[in-house]
Amino acid sequence: MLKQQLCRSSRLVSPSIRFMSTTLSTPQAERIEHVQEKHGVSLVDHYFWLRERESEKVMTHLRAEKAYTDAVLEPTVALRKQVFEEIKGRLQETDTTVEFRRDDYHYYS
Repeated sequence: MLKQQLCRSSRLVSPSIRFMSTTLSTPQAERIEHVQEKHGVSLVDHYFWLRERESEKVMTHLRAEKAYTDAVLEPTVALRKQVFEEIKGRLQETDTTVEFRRDDYHYYS
């Protein structure tokens, strides 16, 4: 049953999605041509402006992408929680660290 739910939820990703009476469209990043010269070759990167982490324009675009992702994945919240709890239930929780090897010995704490 869980596999069927996962298959159904994977169909939610598309460029334009209709929820109730609202149609959501993916946020499109603006294409601004930026040319770099490397080793005699001109490289064009239309999304170079997204590297400016402090830019308000970049932050606005990222907020729009996050809002879109949250809206698209909203129907899967219960399923994601269920899958997480199932995985967590199958793991043995211990306070040991992952073992590492040094020379001929394996160590963990």
